[in-house]
Amino acid sequence: MYTVQQILNKVRIDENGEALKVSETEQQSFNAVFDSEKNALRVSASSALTELTERIVYLEEIHVKSNYFEQIDSGTAGTVAPPVTGAAFVMDEWAAGVDAIVSAMDSGKPTLESPRDAGGNIITATFNTAGEYSLSGAPVSYPVALIYVYRCKFKNHDDTKTIYESELELPDATTSNKGRVELATDAETITGTDPERALTPANLTAKMGTILQRGASTFNSTTGQQISITAVADTDYHILIEQRAASGLVGEIDITGKATNAFTVKNSGSDASTAFGWMLLKS
Repeated sequence: MYTVQQILNKVRIDENGEALKVSETEQQSFNAVFDSEKNALRVSASSALTELTERIVYLEEIHVKSNYFEQIDSGTAGTVAPPVTGAAFVMDEWAAGVDAIVSAMDSGKPTLESPRDAGGNIITATFNTAGEYSLSGAPVSYPVALIYVYRCKFKNHDDTKTIYESELELPDATTSNKGRVELATDAETITGTDPERALTPANLTAKMGTILQRGASTFNSTTGQQISITAVADTDYHILIEQRAASGLVGEIDITGKATNAFTVKNSGSDASTAFGWMLLKS
């Protein structure tokens, strides 16, 4: 077993060009975690290691889409086996109704040049999820490649069974699962009803731009609470009320007397002391 000093001699040099020195205590600490039989350091599980393991497992379960091909040496029909464990063929990936394409080959690889039959017609193919294919005619020369798209879990993906680039298929994000999201537009953010799109700082800036004024007051169950505001162009605005404390005596809240310089907040209950906040929003 190497001593800590021997390791330092190999990999660490101090500013004077000398090997760094190790204390007896440091050597003892090293001996305590070194497994001489396995010639390795003992590593105990930690929360960070657990989190890393969970992320790896999550990544392994994500699906990947890849392009691959089947070499056809003769004939115009047959069946392709999935290239890796658990793979499924993907339809309509090239265009609507185009599930696979046919290519000439050179040195065992597709050239992406369309082969032709004896009449000069381009060879096309039909393909289905069972891996069954049919060529539109017999190529003038073989072999040709049937290029298709398949999907599988990342843990089953094999780089030797793919051509061109593979694409991770991230699941859609939910409140409980990580995944991909579509970003909201400013208009969607201002409307505030879309439960699926994510916000950006720019969206929030746009949303905040709809707030014309804000303030705070208390309920007045007798006459209602009139709120004076800086004059606005018209009364086409919305008012948001936030009750600041729990109270069963507030009752229903109603907005009356909307004007360009004031509005009144009325409550149907007997509460006359609970604070509330208000916002004046663009319509």
